[in-house]
Amino acid sequence: MASKSSETSRSVAELYAEALLGAATEAGVVERVADELNAFIAAVAKDAKLRAFVETPTVPALEKRAVLAKGIPSFHAVTLNFLSVVMERGRVRGLAQIAVMLRELRNVKASISEVKVQSAVALDNSQREKLKKVLKAQLKTEITLHEEVRPGLLGGLVVSSGDLRWDSSLSERLKKLSVKLAIPQVGASLFKE
Repeated sequence: MASKSSETSRSVAELYAEALLGAATEAGVVERVADELNAFIAAVAKDAKLRAFVETPTVPALEKRAVLAKGIPSFHAVTLNFLSVVMERGRVRGLAQIAVMLRELRNVKASISEVKVQSAVALDNSQREKLKKVLKAQLKTEITLHEEVRPGLLGGLVVSSGDLRWDSSLSERLKKLSVKLAIPQVGASLFKE
């Protein structure tokens, strides 16, 4: 069960993400703004001085805005305005959650499902395209794959999207087989004298 604090921060993040998505959609720059937001989050995470500057409430919002505009002039006005509002309202620490919510809302709006695919070896282009085609038919949405190589799977795939999970890995099949083989042995031992 989620705590009331995490539910509140999630709903605040969702409100900010909805506002950002609306502004970015209106300007036709959704992907650009999402990329810039993620770049800013990464920069703040890497640079302690930048993090202190943007999180410090005693630094005036106008000064922060001027530094942002000068430091990252390539960012779109929608991104700069959004970051200014976030800093002014002391929500910088919630940016990562806002970015996640932005991606989720964008995906819902565009009928995109993010699918995590784990395989023992990297998929080639043919396998990737076949998998995307099958998943698109099953989920009835466009597909964005996030691939991860896990040699411990031995073979096959583990595919997950949201609450759905399909595990056709060889390691999972071997586990199931070992369970099936253990059951008759336990049952047979009950009837031994």
